[in-house]
Amino acid sequence: MNQAITFKGRGEAVLDQGRIVLHVCPLCSQKNAPEIAVKGLCNWCCYEPDLRDAMPVGLDDCPREDRAAA
Repeated sequence: MNQAITFKGRGEAVLDQGRIVLHVCPLCSQKNAPEIAVKGLCNWCCYEPDLRDAMPVGLDDCPREDRAAA
């Protein structure tokens, strides 16, 4: 199963069998094309994410007031 991740609260990616599929760059905020996203780096600024900065996306990432609405 794929795990949605972010990098210190920025960007958008999926962890797929240990590989990062980078959809939105946390550095320049640009969206990658699907064929580039699977390469795990940003097509625009060449940012290469590090798994040490990865955080799972979930309710814990939302501010407390947003969690009540979820």
